[in-house]
Amino acid sequence: CKSLGGSIHALEISEIIKKAYLQNANLAEATRSVVHALFEKHGLVILDANDSNLKREFVPVVKRELLEQISFSSVTDTISQFDSSFKAQVNPREINLFYVVKGLRERIINNGEVFEVLNTDIVFNPAQIKAEIDSYPERFSPNVILRPVYQECILPNVMYIGGGAEVAYWLELKSTFNEFGISFPLVQIRSSFLTLSTKTLSHVAQLNWKITDLFGAKSTLFEAYTSANNPLEKEVNKLNNAIRLQTEDLESSLTNYDPELVKSLNVAKKGFEKSIVRLSKKISGSVKRAHQDQLHEMEQVFSSAYPNGIYQERHVNFFEMYVKFGPKYLEAIFEETEPFCRDFSVLEM
Repeated sequence: CKSLGGSIHALEISEIIKKAYLQNANLAEATRSVVHALFEKHGLVILDANDSNLKREFVPVVKRELLEQISFSSVTDTISQFDSSFKAQVNPREINLFYVVKGLRERIINNGEVFEVLNTDIVFNPAQIKAEIDSYPERFSPNVILRPVYQECILPNVMYIGGGAEVAYWLELKSTFNEFGISFPLVQIRSSFLTLSTKTLSHVAQLNWKITDLFGAKSTLFEAYTSANNPLEKEVNKLNNAIRLQTEDLESSLTNYDPELVKSLNVAKKGFEKSIVRLSKKISGSVKRAHQDQLHEMEQVFSSAYPNGIYQERHVNFFEMYVKFGPKYLEAIFEETEPFCRDFSVLEM
């Protein structure tokens, strides 16, 4: 918690974290405590998916997964049908279940006629593992492949809303849902936000950028700025065109006089071109030095949108935003989120 700093909001979130992790017996309870503290006024319902009564609803899926290895074949087949440019978000194992008891969560594997729990001496034959499932369904936990199946088994949804990677991941599972006879929900991309401070947005305005410029290539914007502030660019282009026209005229004359001399002209032409490129780079460097403050400001804007060159939403932890803006950050996200809108929004804080 010390790493969050000593601001008012840092102390607020630190207290929430300390209370959650010091006063609860396990990570699940601690996580629920944090989430409840942040969202309690919105009436968020938190479900303990490891409850034995809920796991009992999942028993038919667990048995078929163990005995028939349904998800491995169905997900593998689905992935094979995607375009080659599609990057699989998750890849199935032959059995996509963990065995869970106090202090233990290990994969279950099929080893011939028996089922083994990795890194343990626990072994079941088919009859024994079916009895174990019936008696202790909470001991069988889905991995990333079967988690959505379990989710829709106990809490059927009309629509699942998630991030881009999540949506791609869910689409790999469509045939798996069909195999288990569980309804596959509509899937939609969630709202996304880029959070920028008022100060950063004022810099965007001063640079005469549009917000949409932040979603383009940084190099294009920087090159456009350097070009616009290069007083010699037109002169260099004029020189380059003049040399090109003069060499074309000379080449025509040399061809009529002695074609062998055209080779020498081409060598000289390439030399001219290289010299002009070197000159252009030196002029560009001079422009950048003259406008280094503005270019630094541009770099700072992009660093806010893409910290360490990574899309903000994938790099900045929620706690960083909370430390800066406090509860009003959550309220702003809550107010601006449109469940059925796929727009990308820029949030000013």
